This record gives sequence, structure tokens and C-alpha cells, in this order.
Amino acid sequence: MTRLHVYGFKGVSTDLLLELTMTITSRFSQFFSPVKMHPVRLPVPFDSYDPVRSQYKASPFLWVISTQIAAQCCGLGIVNQDLYTKELNFIFGVAEKGGNAVVAIPRLCQKPTSSDLAFERIKKVTFHELGHVLGLDHCDNDCVMVFSNSLEECDQKPETFCSSCQQRLAAVNG
Repeated sequence: MTRLHVYGFKGVSTDLLLELTMTITSRFSQFFSPVKMHPVRLPVPFDSYDPVRSQYKASPFLWVISTQIAAQCCGLGIVNQDLYTKELNFIFGVAEKGGNAVVAIPRLCQKPTSSDLAFERIKKVTFHELGHVLGLDHCDNDCVMVFSNSLEECDQKPETFCSSCQQRLAAVNG
């Protein structure tokens, strides 16, 4: 079983990390054990900010996480920066299969919304990215692995894996 380390980058609240770590532990215990939250905030990578876009590149955050973990471990970073990749003008999250993942919370907390809705969105994106870490691709079913490019799409999808994705997870990680 793989260990999962949960990191917050500068600006992420301890309460959010604690609640998310408990949720991950409950939902993913068959894949990650233990799930450990790190209390020290990681620094925002100095080379990640793009002043032309007023956004941060996602890849340096994945790199920072990779410097923190040992072999046979995966890392999840929660960031309070608006991220992008060269393929997409913004992202809610990004992951490496069998590696690390990052979830960016600013856009997930946009629009007048309750803290409960914001946390539901953060959970869905976290579960989606951990699905990628565990080897899943995007899915077309009613599934958390559906690609979301808007808050509305994120809100519409469930926080659970469809039966096809559950079978893939069982086959690959069982």
C-alpha cells in the first residue's frame, strides 16, 4: 500500500487540510495507508509566477512536492494560487500517474458560495486527481473522473467513481 502525504502550500488553512486529510483517509483507505498531513507549509516556488498571466505554473508545485517525499510515497499539495499548464489557461488540479498531485483552491471558492459548496468542490477535484495518481484516465460516465473545465461542470459531477472506474481501480490496485 502506498503512503500519501498531504501538504499545504503557503496560504492554505490548517482546518482545510485537516478536514481534507480525514476525508481522504475515509474514502481512500484501501489505496493509501497511512495518509499523513504535514503541518509545515511549503513555500510557493519562486519560479512559478507568470506576471504576464497573473497566474502560477503548475509544474513547479509538483516538483516541490517531489522533493519532500520518499520512494513508495505519493504527495498531494493544496495551493492557494491560480494555476495553469501550457495546455490549459487554468486548472483546478493536476496529477502524475503513480506520482503526485496538486489541487488549486482559488477558482473552486469563486462566486458567492457557501463554505460547504467550496469544500464539496475541493473534495471532487482532490478525488479526481487522486484517481489519476492511482492510474485512472478521464471518464465519460457519471463519475468524479469526468473532466471539468468550469465550476458548473464540477458542481454537476458526483464525488464518486462510476462502476467502470471502480473496477479499474480494483484491478490495478487490488
